[in-house]
Amino acid sequence: MININTLAYSGERLSFFQLFNEKHFQVEVPIIQRDYAQGRDNQSAVRKAFLDTLYEYLKQGKPHRDLDFVYGSIVENKIAIANNDVENKPLIRFIPLDGQQRLTTLFLLHWYLAQISGKADYLRNILSVNGHSLFTYETRNSSREFCDALIAHDLNLTTLLTTESGNTSVAATIKDAGWFYLSWSSDPTIRSM
Repeated sequence: MININTLAYSGERLSFFQLFNEKHFQVEVPIIQRDYAQGRDNQSAVRKAFLDTLYEYLKQGKPHRDLDFVYGSIVENKIAIANNDVENKPLIRFIPLDGQQRLTTLFLLHWYLAQISGKADYLRNILSVNGHSLFTYETRNSSREFCDALIAHDLNLTTLLTTESGNTSVAATIKDAGWFYLSWSSDPTIRSM
């Protein structure tokens, strides 16, 4: 669980999934935030600690575990969206000022788990509208396009490419996919994701 702190939702406890499925938020990492860093090679200790914490929570089977606060602001768009049961409801953007590293890691983890469990269509239905990911970056067009492409495409995880060291690699398989633009490799957020 993450605690959303904004004027309208002060201290409300929500899971990452509830942000989209129940609140119908779009999470938009703003320009002022740094690039996603937890995926960088030199951040392996931070990434491992966060993933180990998540793993321990899952092993314990105790729901509603806190992952600290996520601070931000809520902006309600005037446009309506049409996405199955969300028809004609306004799209509300949550713009995190703190917690974007955790949110991005949770986005990637949800995507990965949906891929390996055969639930990619289900996640896509919840986390996208009209082909656009509801988790996005305002930082660069390429970051936003990558989030859109990642949520829109499935990856066959049983046929992962191998690296020079002989390990299978989700990253190498994504980079080899027909929908991945080579120019995206220059985007530090995409490289880390």
